[in-house]
Amino acid sequence: MTETELLERVRSILVREFELDPGQVTSSARLVDDLDLDSIDGVTIVVRLEALLHVSITDEEIQAMTTVGDIVTALAARTDGTR
Repeated sequence: MTETELLERVRSILVREFELDPGQVTSSARLVDDLDLDSIDGVTIVVRLEALLHVSITDEEIQAMTTVGDIVTALAARTDGTR
């Protein structure tokens, strides 16, 4: 799966779960400052992505993620960008 495809999956989850405007969910969008998400929302996102993509992300990695692009980068590393 390419990073573009991963971004679309992340965007889809964010739009569906948190009723965000798809135009807001860009790679550079900050989870807290731009999308008004909190740490509980971050856990929800990761749980959905782990189940969807069959990957595992540590709590430390979740806490370090500040943008949508950070999530995509972490997923790409786990899926080798080719799944």
